[in-house]
Amino acid sequence: MVRWINIGVSMSQLTYRAFLATLATGAVVASGAAFGAPAFAAPDPDMYGPTISQVTTTSEGLGGSISFKVEDNPGLSSIDLRDPATDAIFYRRVVDFPGNVTADGVHHYSFEIKFSDIQAAWTKAGHTEALPATVKLVAWGSDGKPSKRADVAIEPVAMTSLDFGIESGQLTMTVGQQTNIGVTHQPENANMTKINWSGDDIDVLNVDEESGLVTALKEGCSDVRAVSDYMDPMVFDPVMATVNVCATELGEDEIAINHLRVDMEEGETVTLKPLLPKKFKDATLTWGLEYGGAVILKAAEDGKSATITGGNVADWDQVNLTATLPDGTEATATTIAVVKSVKQDATAPAPWVEPQPDPQPQPDPQPQPDPQPQPDPQPQPDPQPQPDPQPQPDPQP
Repeated sequence: MVRWINIGVSMSQLTYRAFLATLATGAVVASGAAFGAPAFAAPDPDMYGPTISQVTTTSEGLGGSISFKVEDNPGLSSIDLRDPATDAIFYRRVVDFPGNVTADGVHHYSFEIKFSDIQAAWTKAGHTEALPATVKLVAWGSDGKPSKRADVAIEPVAMTSLDFGIESGQLTMTVGQQTNIGVTHQPENANMTKINWSGDDIDVLNVDEESGLVTALKEGCSDVRAVSDYMDPMVFDPVMATVNVCATELGEDEIAINHLRVDMEEGETVTLKPLLPKKFKDATLTWGLEYGGAVILKAAEDGKSATITGGNVADWDQVNLTATLPDGTEATATTIAVVKSVKQDATAPAPWVEPQPDPQPQPDPQPQPDPQPQPDPQPQPDPQPQPDPQPQPDPQP
């Protein structure tokens, strides 16, 4: 269900609704989880299951292979590949070796799987359609905990377009604020999705080229660009999206939060702080969540800061801040918090699809015996002639 939400102080209601829907692009479905779900502590190798990393494709097609690394405590039991459409397992490898065990008890593994083996497993599982361009990889710990699904690119699918989804083409920030800018791509099943970020005016905005995090340094405007990053630009045409970002000083009747939008992972904690003009320096500050479930909010006793921690569902929420003066005057500000990644997205083993056995040859049909000739019917004797009827005597008078 799409949630249209209210932000802000100086824009119209309608403009803010569209603006917030844009900020939360890609995560507009309510999770349904209750507010106050327990926040997770610092990552523990055994807490979330195995961690897959460094998934690398060495050439594409059936002549290529994938390699990847897995870490886990207390060690792995198996790895599997899944149909992205149904989540059904079609390839499974039992892990019966401990890997490289370091002093902290973590087991480190390196794997390589040939694409020809993946194709053979796909066919043996009974599939007649083509192998998908991207399949899902899951590693299972010996304690029964799964990893987060990882994408494995069998065939490259490049992005054909990027879109910030901002109809006006302009985003406004407050000097001192930071924000992530949501960007979507087409086609949705693209598996070459690395993006490089840049900004035109480095005096106005600082743009992190890897994460796209934008920091407003002083008043002014600058274009921010997201460009697809391909190792061989001669093979795939890079695509680009541009948005104009303007930074303004905080008005005397306005407040803001140091993050306009926060992209985070499950268990990650970000500190939010108010940006206040002189008028609201001694105001009472109140923090709250609009929906609850996606992040866990904890406000400081004095209200001068709050922390948000990513929950265990990929979703978004709105953090609200209200500043109230003794005379009842209020000002509000909001932050969009988006949980982009969770530690586990497989809570139970998917159904194992038994490979179809090779069909057994059917025996040749046995020849049927020729039908036996039926004996000729015996001739019937000629019928005997019936005697003429005897005349009846005349009746007596």
